[in-house]
Amino acid sequence: MKKIVKVYNHLEEYLLVLSLVVTVSIIFYQIVMRYVFNSAPFWTEEIARYIFIWQIWLGTSIGVRERAHIRIELFGNMLISKGRLLQKNVLEIFIILIWMSLTVFLTVTGFQLVADQASKGVLTVAVRFPLHYAYAAVPVGCGIVTIRLLYNLYVEFRKLLKGGAA
Repeated sequence: MKKIVKVYNHLEEYLLVLSLVVTVSIIFYQIVMRYVFNSAPFWTEEIARYIFIWQIWLGTSIGVRERAHIRIELFGNMLISKGRLLQKNVLEIFIILIWMSLTVFLTVTGFQLVADQASKGVLTVAVRFPLHYAYAAVPVGCGIVTIRLLYNLYVEFRKLLKGGAA
């Protein structure tokens, strides 16, 4: 299991770095074409925008993995300073459950939105690419975040069973 997670972590990181390189290359190409040749391509901004949307939603998963999302630590820190590690674990489990309910909701409704857009055959303006591929970033990203949160929930339950170890 750990090997699968490790491979996925590397795949996710490489995919995000590759998409960043592609985005920067596309924008650089647009700038050169606009200011050097006075002929900006019509498709560069749209492609860069949709790649950026995917980067955001996939990058959210790395933030969960690294526990790097912005959060308010006031209550958790108060519980640690008073030596109440058990209560901190319960609070962390509660926070993860709330967060997971949001990501599950966004995954389900996101896939409904993608299916709706696919059935209507909506296309992007410049490239004429099916728009539901761009919309799919939300449910895919939130689904991955849900899986990461399930793992964090497992870790917190293990800590709780060990007596609230930090």
